[in-house]
Parts: sequence; structure tokens; C-alpha cells
Amino acid sequence: MKRLATLITFFGFLFVFAPASQAHTELVSTSPSAGSTVDAPAPIELNFSEAPLLEGSAIVLRDESGTELATSDLSLNGTSLSLPWPEDAQPGKLLVSWRAVADDGHVLTGEFDFEYSAAAVSQMQVTPLEATPLEAQPRGQTPVEKQIDAPKKLNVIVLGMGIVLLLVAFVVAAISNRRP
Repeated sequence: MKRLATLITFFGFLFVFAPASQAHTELVSTSPSAGSTVDAPAPIELNFSEAPLLEGSAIVLRDESGTELATSDLSLNGTSLSLPWPEDAQPGKLLVSWRAVADDGHVLTGEFDFEYSAAAVSQMQVTPLEATPLEAQPRGQTPVEKQIDAPKKLNVIVLGMGIVLLLVAFVVAAISNRRP
């Protein structure tokens, strides 16, 4: 009977603390796509295999100098997160950093860049920005990256607690199964 209880406890811990074997939400496509050139303003859209949660998700748009562009609230339409085009966007390379939270709590992150050529604005005289390319700029931790760290730490704590509880269950089972 004790061995049956031990086995049930063991498999219970495996069920509760094992990573989900089901597929997680994945990024399917972006608009604009990475490395593309955009002539006219359009919303920034991230399309996922399953609908992410709006709460905890974020899209941040930066220009070549690393300045965050003013945007309004993020919206969710089906399986797509959407960010309206910022009015203060100037022609040049733009960097999109994003974070999406699946309904199972799994956090996805990524970033990509694209070129904004602004065909309508090109009739005006535009002076090029004197900035270091995005790849060469030193970067601190962005607000999106700071939000990402918290769930990772929580996952490590929960996993650690699961391992400790599993070890305690084995020790208790071993002590109770000793014969005098």
C-alpha cells in the first residue's frame, strides 16, 4: 500500500511540475515582415498560431537612434496583436521588440527590423539621421526585457520547489519502507 502511495505521489509531481508537452503559441508572421521596406504607414501586426493574452503582451517600436516612438494602445484581433503606426515615425530603419503571453502562461519574445521609406514624405527634403546602426548600439535592458525576467524567475522558483517536494516525498517513502 505504501508503494502505491509513493507511485501516486511520484506521478502526481511529474504531472504537476513537468513542462507541458503540448505545442505552445508560436509567431506565424509579422506585418511588415522582417527586413522589408515599407512605403506607407500601416499598423504593426504580429500573427500567432493561437490567440495570445493582451495583458502582459507588448510591442515597442524604436527608431535608428534607439528612441521609442509614441504609439497608442496595443489591440488584439483574433490571433493578431496590433499596434497603430506612430505619427512621429521618420524614414529609416525601425526596430520592433515584442513580447506575447500565451493563455498557458508561456512567454514569447523577439525583435525584428524593417525600413520605412515613407514614399509620401519623400517629396520633402529629408536629412539623414546621424546615428549608429542598431546592431552597434550598446543597449540596456528595455522595459519589455525587464517584464520578461519576472516570469522566468517565477518558473525557476516553481520548478525548484517541485524538485524539493519530490525529493522530500522520496525520503519519506524510503524512511517509511525501512524494515526494522
